[in-house]
Amino acid sequence: MLWFGVMSLLVALGCSVDDSTSEEVESPGSEEAVASEGLRFATYNAGLADQFVSYAAERQGPIAAALGQIEADVLCVQEVWNEEDIDTLVDASKDTFPHVHYQVTEEDLSDVKPACTADAVEPLEACIQANCAETDNLTACGIEFCIAEFTSLETICQGCVASNLNLGVEGVLSACVESGGSLSYGGHNGLLLLSRVELRNPSFELLPSFLVQRGWLWAEVGDFTVACTHVATGLPVEYAGEFNSYEDEQAAQLGLILAGLENVEGPIVLLGDMNNGPEKGGLAGSVVENWDLFAEAGFTDPNMEQEVPLCSWCADNTLSESTSDRAIDHILLRGATGTDVFRFLDGTVEITVGEQTLTSSYSDHYGLGATVVPLAE
Repeated sequence: MLWFGVMSLLVALGCSVDDSTSEEVESPGSEEAVASEGLRFATYNAGLADQFVSYAAERQGPIAAALGQIEADVLCVQEVWNEEDIDTLVDASKDTFPHVHYQVTEEDLSDVKPACTADAVEPLEACIQANCAETDNLTACGIEFCIAEFTSLETICQGCVASNLNLGVEGVLSACVESGGSLSYGGHNGLLLLSRVELRNPSFELLPSFLVQRGWLWAEVGDFTVACTHVATGLPVEYAGEFNSYEDEQAAQLGLILAGLENVEGPIVLLGDMNNGPEKGGLAGSVVENWDLFAEAGFTDPNMEQEVPLCSWCADNTLSESTSDRAIDHILLRGATGTDVFRFLDGTVEITVGEQTLTSSYSDHYGLGATVVPLAE
């Protein structure tokens, strides 16, 4: 069982935690018995990232409606950034997943000074108003039209603007002139663990992060320890965190998770968007040097053991803007074996945007799952 000095780490990172947000939703009927048999584990990046992934508000309802239909026993969901989205997804899927674990984290802004001056952001504000006033993806629009105005800002101001894009055209610049928040979505970590069966001893820990707060959840379920995370990826902002690069930050985050799991007894399932993966079976590689950390720690991935593994960040996805197929979402196992790998929410849905009806993928990621069985002792 895992126990860490969570509160001391939170203080060191300047973040606060609302400890009222891990919960268990009462389920009708009797509790499903779980012995030494397999469970179906799954991971899904919902991409509910307003102003970062298009149509976040419009996709929320279809995703919430679909979660309860996923044939999994335990589901790790990432990029559920605000409490409204959390409540919607939890409520819509509670009959299927009555056991819920998440932790709302917030950046401490009590001693933070404004990151930008009004004069400094004026050119960027003018460019955004001229080119991006109607966008629902301020990140992509800003990169296309206003990158020169953005990169002319001081680094601390850039970081504030980039981390507050979710506030939209009207909110992002005023937030950085009035304050200096440096973490997107107010410092929330975006993780949500859903389960059909009891989650025992649920815990959470923050990870050192630049621009986007990362962390990991874990709990015991059946004979397994399950962990859920979403680690760093490269962003279109010069890295200014405590490591040398986004890739180094990702490696450090994974190192902390793997160290935390190192002495855990029994089978382990590590789920999430790892933002890395190998080149195999037609898939392009992503930060392969960090992908190798899992094998070094004794983990395997049933998807990658297939001759032709499934992509999760795919070129045919209407939201991913990817030109190649990649697998960066993983079901990683130690002391267990996985079979029957499946992909879910990999189709499209009709959404209403203003007066238009559009066809969109559910998220910029597809979900992956597998049946996992403990190895015989």
